[in-house]
Amino acid sequence: MGGALYLFLREKSCCLVARESEKEEEHSRELEEKIENLTRELSGLINAAGTKGRDELRDYAVSLLQGGTETTVGEDPPPAGETASSPFNPLALSIPFFLIGAFLLLLFPPVGIFLLGFAVIMALWGGLSVLLFKRH
Repeated sequence: MGGALYLFLREKSCCLVARESEKEEEHSRELEEKIENLTRELSGLINAAGTKGRDELRDYAVSLLQGGTETTVGEDPPPAGETASSPFNPLALSIPFFLIGAFLLLLFPPVGIFLLGFAVIMALWGGLSVLLFKRH
């Protein structure tokens, strides 16, 4: 009994899958027919324009079609209120100055000392701006 029920359910599920794929194929055929009809209509309009404007109209139609069918996958941009007011972060900028200054301290001490001092100033500025000016 269990085996017969399994076979019956399996046949039913196969039929459902077959029906769904038949519906998808029918839908895709309808879409293809609509596209072919629109293409014939558009080519008739372009050919009716004459030889001078035909190339321009064809290029225009292609550009409209490409622009209308391009899809981009990505996140929506955040609302204007949630964006940072300034992308400049002195604290983050002080890190490369510190590393370069430490390296140049060994090769050319005056420039290394200057860059290390500049990195410290940038780090203080960045730290204070984070603490004092909180973004909404």
